[in-house]
Amino acid sequence: MEELTLRCLRPAAEARLCDGGRPGRRALGVPTGGPADAPAAAAANRLLSQPDATPVLELALHGGRWELAGTGAFVLTGADLGAVWNGEAVPRYATIFLEGETGTLEFGFARAGCRAYLGLGGRWALPEVMGSVEAGLPGVRDPADGAPITVVRKTETKLASSLEVPIYDEDVLLRVRTGPEWPELPEEVRRWLRSTRFGIGRSSNRQGLRLEAAGPVPPVPNAMLSSPVLPGTVQLSPAGPLLLGPDAQTVGGYPRVLLLAEGELSRVYQLRPGGGSLVFRLG
Repeated sequence: MEELTLRCLRPAAEARLCDGGRPGRRALGVPTGGPADAPAAAAANRLLSQPDATPVLELALHGGRWELAGTGAFVLTGADLGAVWNGEAVPRYATIFLEGETGTLEFGFARAGCRAYLGLGGRWALPEVMGSVEAGLPGVRDPADGAPITVVRKTETKLASSLEVPIYDEDVLLRVRTGPEWPELPEEVRRWLRSTRFGIGRSSNRQGLRLEAAGPVPPVPNAMLSSPVLPGTVQLSPAGPLLLGPDAQTVGGYPRVLLLAEGELSRVYQLRPGGGSLVFRLG
């Protein structure tokens, strides 16, 4: 058996543990969760020859500083946060092996993309609540609390070497379909949503992205009775569109005007707040 420990030395801008989330519990008011960029998190686990839903550490914009100690393997996927291991640059989408070492994994600010994933080979010794290690419910671990997290791996596990590194665009064309309240919108508002280039507001988070436009927001219909919403729903508030993310609430009172196509949420969550932009494409 091999054992690695992970410990936070300097907190990141945003660090959280992600696995498969808590699907099927939205009727209880529990958000779905899961990685903001599911393909990137899955790639880390596939390089480590383990299930896609094995926990990973999700880091956004700036990854902080972490200590790794022991024997095992780690992988970095997703955004380029300029990671260095004991002063040496770490390639993304490649398996890094450690042999009884203790060192520091330090990150800078995002150079491409927004969210990165650290995968460790093996079983994470973490408490689960409702089948998940993710934040949002009492009893789960905060990875930035300074206490070590242990990961144990069977030595006979065969690991992959590398995968192709994705390219993250700063401008994204998002495939969407119309939402339940789309028919109630004035044609002026529909045209505005179809033709406007939106930026990602700086107050965005995993619950939702605030979309900002250069010009004024046209008058929108009054708020409605709260109705069910899902990650990938675009709600239209008086201040502009809100694109709900993996930690989205289960009900909302703004019109649900657009719904993202499958796989698009991961792409938009790699856009940096204040930097990237998107355009909706119906169909």
